[in-house]
Amino acid sequence: MEIIEDISDNNCTQSLKIVETFVGCGGSHMGFSKAGFETLFINDIDKAMIETIKLNTDLKENQYYIGSLEDVSKTMIEKKTGEKNITTDLLCGGVVCKGFSLAGVRNPSDVRNYLYLEQLRLVKELQPKVSVIENVPQFKTTKILRETTDNQKVIEDLRDLYNQKKSNNGKKTSHKCDMNILTKELELLNINIKNLEEQLKLSRYSVFDDIHKIYNDLGYTVYHKILTCANYGDYTCRKRLFIVAIRNDIHKICGEFTYPNPTHNKNGEEGLPKWKTVNECLKQIDYDDKNHPNNDNDNKPMNHRPATVRRFKYLPEGGTLANVDKKDLPEDLRNKKIFHSRGANKRLAGYKCCPTLVPGHSAFPIHPREHRSLTIREGACLTGFPPNYIFYGSHTKRCEQIGNAIPVNVAYQLGLRIKDYLNTNNFKLISLSFSIIKAFIEY
Repeated sequence: MEIIEDISDNNCTQSLKIVETFVGCGGSHMGFSKAGFETLFINDIDKAMIETIKLNTDLKENQYYIGSLEDVSKTMIEKKTGEKNITTDLLCGGVVCKGFSLAGVRNPSDVRNYLYLEQLRLVKELQPKVSVIENVPQFKTTKILRETTDNQKVIEDLRDLYNQKKSNNGKKTSHKCDMNILTKELELLNINIKNLEEQLKLSRYSVFDDIHKIYNDLGYTVYHKILTCANYGDYTCRKRLFIVAIRNDIHKICGEFTYPNPTHNKNGEEGLPKWKTVNECLKQIDYDDKNHPNNDNDNKPMNHRPATVRRFKYLPEGGTLANVDKKDLPEDLRNKKIFHSRGANKRLAGYKCCPTLVPGHSAFPIHPREHRSLTIREGACLTGFPPNYIFYGSHTKRCEQIGNAIPVNVAYQLGLRIKDYLNTNNFKLISLSFSIIKAFIEY
């Protein structure tokens, strides 16, 4: 099968091996590969994610595992790849962010909040030269619950309440129930949640601080920075937190780590080009031929209801119904509670950078000029994927993949920086390796 593009880097002075967890549909995978990292192994629990990467690369059967990170170990990777005593230059994982993201209910007892511990367990086993953990900016300040024998029952009760709240929020969005009854149920749920969280107040701890401590205990020097993707050539101004940990023996040789310098600037200052815009992104899509809906399944528009299309027609570019004078709206739209700025209630501004895309087909914003939500293809290109990248799964699943993906260019620029950091001092690292081998032989 033809690969999307040659993502090798001939300027790479050393073959650098990468292991990726929570790999998703390939945003970071494409970025790091383009920067010169060679895939050793990737993992994701979602089959659709891996299938998407397989559709677009030459990923081999022995290079991936579909399943929980809890099943992944150094022994398992060596068995799958057939390689013994593997060396990992970079271990990267965008640990699940459902419990930290502003887009969710931010449940401090969500079981997925603790997957960072599995990521760090893999760091301990693989001992990568560099380890990267990526997440939403809120990851830096969020606190979760430390479960003990004494508070286990209360935490389980809290999880049940948050699950009920999530279910009720879904009903509220779909308008498939009595709103008055649902509102009262939600009010009671919030009261009960608040009471339980008060009981668990002393059990809260910072994930960010815990990651720092564990990395330090494992022998790593830790850096962190929130990067705005648009500053690195992406079409989205999405912000992501990147925690970069350098193994201490490597850090001693290579020195301080610095994050990549921006390649773009919001206003075109400091001699840099302006942020890329939605209009610039959409120009790369071949709507008349290769990406015509008849030829490109990922570029088929949603079949909106007439009433929905009618509402879209009143959305100004870059705005919501809140930006429209009520006297200019039909009576039935004047009191609609659909004035918030996310998803299908917001029309993109073509002349601006794209805001963060939220997972889910109903969460994609409206096209700058057409009266429909973005297609999968348009959302993918705004995230940095090329116009011929193919996505696997249902429409909802493919939208979910895009909303969760790390934008390609920010991963590429970070990958270049890590590669240069390691390769600039490559001769020193080789000398270090020989010294370690010599000391071991003499011992």
